[in-house]
Amino acid sequence: MAYDAAVSVDVDPCLIDLYEASCVKLDLSWYVERLGLSRMRQCEMEVATIDRVFPRTEDFLSLMAVEPYIMDYHIIPLLLSRTPLEKYNKTLESFGTYH
Repeated sequence: MAYDAAVSVDVDPCLIDLYEASCVKLDLSWYVERLGLSRMRQCEMEVATIDRVFPRTEDFLSLMAVEPYIMDYHIIPLLLSRTPLEKYNKTLESFGTYH
């Protein structure tokens, strides 16, 4: 469904390829057994896709208008320093312990 929706609204093909690569990584063995796609070939496809997407990351981010969220001056210090991040984490409501 996600693939079809992306194609129908003309999402950039390299982003669709990146999505496909991430799906393949979820079940590598299936693609080996059912399609004969070796793990080496899967890795090569993923690297090739990332090599096409990475140089355009800034363009994709600008199209998504995420700057107000990543440039929030309340968040940046949290990302740059462990102590404020630990303080912030302590303010979050906890629903149990993760093991």
